[in-house]
Amino acid sequence: MEFIYNDGGRAAAGFKGSAGDCVTRSIAIAAGKPYQEVYDALFKGIREFSIGRSPNPNNPHFRSFRPYA
Repeated sequence: MEFIYNDGGRAAAGFKGSAGDCVTRSIAIAAGKPYQEVYDALFKGIREFSIGRSPNPNNPHFRSFRPYA
């Protein structure tokens, strides 16, 4: 099996470096949606539950967020 790198559109959205955003990237890839669209949707959902945190799996509130739809 060949490994094919895919950042889910993260770099194209202007993000740089490492962020621990594997869930955001995974959803973008699986859903075929732009990274920024997924990031914004997750950020909005998390902000409603945890006072403005970013969609990062290290954020304990992120784990309790309902599945992305």
